[in-house]
Amino acid sequence: GNDPDHSRLADNLAELADFAAQFGVRANLEPMPWTDVRDLAEATSILRACRADSVGVLVDALHYDRSATTPDDLAALPAEWINYVQICDGLSPRPTSVDELRFQGRNARLLPGEGCIDLVDMLQALPGVPVSIEAPVQWRAPAGVRARAALRAARRVVGRADADRVALSA
Repeated sequence: GNDPDHSRLADNLAELADFAAQFGVRANLEPMPWTDVRDLAEATSILRACRADSVGVLVDALHYDRSATTPDDLAALPAEWINYVQICDGLSPRPTSVDELRFQGRNARLLPGEGCIDLVDMLQALPGVPVSIEAPVQWRAPAGVRARAALRAARRVVGRADADRVALSA
């Protein structure tokens, strides 16, 4: 989705979505603060212009936080637009330069619950969707060790979000 012409991007996304739908796949647009789709507001505008049934927006916790998106912004999205969410955590303070945003997005993510992002409120604002972990940690441990640590961290955060959600509805 890195096209400064959002009208053209919407048309291309609709074409991609139609093609992907033939295979039972939904196309998702991921806003990232250093691209031409910087935030959820821009992604929402593009999806509304897209006019394809099988499109969605990918909520990535780091980009959500770095673009100052709020839980209320997420809750306002049509539920059918949210197919899954990527969680990780991020360093504080938040970066102010594009180069640092890009570096952190690609190289300096933390496991869920280890940084400054309010993942619990973010998750509670979303419908119940699959959660994936995108945290390319720079450990020199075997992949299985890293994967188990990421799973434990994600389960803690998702568990807190679910427990709070149940408490809020009671």
